[in-house]
Amino acid sequence: MSLPGRFMMTNGSRGYRGALASLGIIVAAGAQAGHITTMDCNIDAYNLTGQTANDFDIQLGGVAKSEVLKTFHNIFPNVEVTEQPYGSLIHYYGREFAPGDSVHIGYEIFPAGPIGTIDQYWSYDGAKLGGPAFRCNKPTIFSDGSVTNTGSTDVWIQRRFAVEPDAVDLQNDLNTGTSFWNNATLIDQSPIALLAGATADYAFANVGAGSYTMMYEVCSDAQCSAGHVSETVFSSVYYTPEPGVLGLVGSAGLAALGASALRRRRRA
Repeated sequence: MSLPGRFMMTNGSRGYRGALASLGIIVAAGAQAGHITTMDCNIDAYNLTGQTANDFDIQLGGVAKSEVLKTFHNIFPNVEVTEQPYGSLIHYYGREFAPGDSVHIGYEIFPAGPIGTIDQYWSYDGAKLGGPAFRCNKPTIFSDGSVTNTGSTDVWIQRRFAVEPDAVDLQNDLNTGTSFWNNATLIDQSPIALLAGATADYAFANVGAGSYTMMYEVCSDAQCSAGHVSETVFSSVYYTPEPGVLGLVGSAGLAALGASALRRRRRA
């Protein structure tokens, strides 16, 4: 049975558990049967390499070029997707970014199975400079909203989640300051420490077909204020249950989710 929004720390970090029991969600046993279709990923990547960069590359393992459905390149003038022996390379290029500058970029994929982001990094004319450690990876099940610190530096993160019946808009929803961001449920009232190699687990409750989105800021200290954010990640999957398999939502949970996470937005 899937718990309604449970989260904990693992891999040797200081642990805690919490539950959003006030949502009154009741989940049917076995209701996770189904499959993930598309995955949307956006990141705010800050150039913390100490050098000027003019490219940003994302290596996706096991993803064919034809499975990269959309890309969003923001202020990068160009983006190119090429087939590689390991999968696909998304190459954003054509603009210089000084140390400290940032860019908001993203992609949508329609993969056959779990996806591993092999690497993502800034470069200059193809010469790798380094890049952010936090990446979007398609989970094995839709309810997995865990965040892993794959870097070598301890950080602080502050997470939000949203669940809704509509597909998210890669460009207009997955960004800070949007109504989607502002209406999302805040998991961490204050930033939490995430040690290098540790994982902060989170499990979505199954409310049926729809988009399950995890959003979080990565910060250099516990303030997570302007100037302290080193990366922002938006990872969303669209889940389709098998026919006849439904999650059940209690009346209190339906009201709460209807007001916050299960809203239908007016498209601009």
